[in-house]
Amino acid sequence: MSEQLLITEKIKLACGATIEKWTLNRPKVLNALSPELVAELDKQCKRLLSEIAADINSVRGLYLTGSGEKAFVAGADIASMLEYSSAQAGSYSKKTQDCFFNFEKLPIPVVAAVNGYALGGGCELALSCDMIFASENAVFGLPESLLGLLPGFGGTVRMTTRVGMGNALDLMYSGRKVKSSEAQKMGIVQRMFSSVEELNLEVQKYFDSFLAKTTPVSIAAIKRLAVANNKDLTVAGNNRENEVFAENFNTKDSKEGIKAFLEKRKANFIGA
Repeated sequence: MSEQLLITEKIKLACGATIEKWTLNRPKVLNALSPELVAELDKQCKRLLSEIAADINSVRGLYLTGSGEKAFVAGADIASMLEYSSAQAGSYSKKTQDCFFNFEKLPIPVVAAVNGYALGGGCELALSCDMIFASENAVFGLPESLLGLLPGFGGTVRMTTRVGMGNALDLMYSGRKVKSSEAQKMGIVQRMFSSVEELNLEVQKYFDSFLAKTTPVSIAAIKRLAVANNKDLTVAGNNRENEVFAENFNTKDSKEGIKAFLEKRKANFIGA
């Protein structure tokens, strides 16, 4: 029996509103983003868009989390990228960018509930959500430069929008990881909680606190305006990122970085 890559649940809140919880479910590889998982996320986003279009009250909120105790999403599935050509890398980047754009299209609040690692593609997925709530042991980062790569799923745009140019470049140049407390100060994380149990409870309480007092019409309008104000920058930035991400797979250093990561050794970059 094949694994269920994404577990979806409908949750009825005390206020009467229904939200959905999606759990990324590849715990053996720290929920790494494979092409198959991205396709499932895309499928479920389109299903949810269709449901809300048919009945605006059907689902009032969504939150994403990761299975297991160690990670939200530890990154892209690097092993699957080892033999990518530039064209294949560009296709994977574009499909994932398009998938992540769906979270901005959803006319409901979308929260990433992050416990453990949210690195690389996992951090980019979290950044595509409206807000990020995290447990104290959450860790964020865009470490692609350490593999001879660069963010390819919208990270260069969304991280800069969230934390400003200096902070974003610091994270992307160095590949360093930041814990929840620092991520909150930078603006990556909006709310932080002491444990994964409290995190899940508080996400639901957050939705419960305002959904019964608001109309889905105004929430959808607020989100549409907020997204529209950044849309030109985000779309153009993603297109440029996709182009450069693909070009980078023509370099020797990108292949060496991926191999070194998989072989758990230091990369021998040559600057080519």
